[in-house]
Amino acid sequence: MTAPLPSGVSPELSDPGIRLTVEEFAHRVGMSARNIRAHQARGLLAQPTRIGRVAYYDGQHIRRIEAIKNLQRQGFNLVSIASILGVRDGSEQGETCSANLDRFWVDHPALTNGLLRHGVLSRGNDGTVRTTRPRLLRAAFTLRRAGVAPSVALQALVEILDHVQTQADELVHEVGLRLVTTLPSIEGASFTSWEDLDRETTALTQGITILLAEAFQSTVERSGQARVPDLIAQHSGVSFPMDQSAAAIDVG
Repeated sequence: MTAPLPSGVSPELSDPGIRLTVEEFAHRVGMSARNIRAHQARGLLAQPTRIGRVAYYDGQHIRRIEAIKNLQRQGFNLVSIASILGVRDGSEQGETCSANLDRFWVDHPALTNGLLRHGVLSRGNDGTVRTTRPRLLRAAFTLRRAGVAPSVALQALVEILDHVQTQADELVHEVGLRLVTTLPSIEGASFTSWEDLDRETTALTQGITILLAEAFQSTVERSGQARVPDLIAQHSGVSFPMDQSAAAIDVG
């Protein structure tokens, strides 16, 4: 009798020669048949092998589902997972997600260190690299839709974080100093407990963070709409008239 793997999948399921019907497959991976078919429609999961009228899934399908579930536990949505792994057309072009990411961090130590430095990644006690800010990684992987390689996108992310860190420190200091001096509760140190101080600090920190983040996003959106088309036109040697009435791009 074989012991279960940490993921809950038995070792014999790694055998690509195993054959499971969709009901058996769904039971083994803990997922409904409907969700399995949805993953296939998205291209996240290769189509099963058909023998006669019956479709069969194998160990490679199971490893793929475990990879998808592993990324979902790290906070990635299905769009980002598709960008990380790529879609399947039935050919075996990729390994499991966790293996891909683990190998990527090992193969790109400078990128990994940069992302660790900025808190995008963290390293567990066992040395495993974990995602702590999945939204930033999702943003970088989204560039794959435009044909940008993941390593290039992540390098750009590290450089952006390096560049804006000093500016962020300066802005937080300047805006915070200006706002603190206008607060009546700060004047004369009227706090009666550490809880009052903590409450005031938390509220002001959140407010400044939201204000600066929204201002930066608005500025970047306007700059991107104005400059990126020109950059593409200059690089490609063609130009098109811009529709000034176009709606603003919603980047969430």
